[in-house]
Amino acid sequence: MKHIQKNKEDSIELFTALSKTLDSRDTYTSDHSQNAAKYAARIASKMGLSKQVIDSIYQGGLLHDIGKIGIPEEILMKPGPLTEQEYAIIKKHPVIGFEIIKHVSSFKKMEF
Repeated sequence: MKHIQKNKEDSIELFTALSKTLDSRDTYTSDHSQNAAKYAARIASKMGLSKQVIDSIYQGGLLHDIGKIGIPEEILMKPGPLTEQEYAIIKKHPVIGFEIIKHVSSFKKMEF
């Protein structure tokens, strides 16, 4: 049981490090991933979901924007409105994120 708990803690630490890496690219949204994870977990808890599902939702919150790593800096940090082409590129970040984390076993199958 201690081994399972240690693996879980290691995963959360890794996901937190990845989310902080992403958030550090954009000081405007710093701590955004941490806040998204926290609020998503609170909502899941209020919904009466299991601890396992809440933990997975928290991890997903930490990583929800991880695909922005694949978005060019000049688009991600653009101070003004995006062009249609730039917006089309930024809309790809969920797919990029999926490709990054699709191998994480805890996200492969969740039952509610």
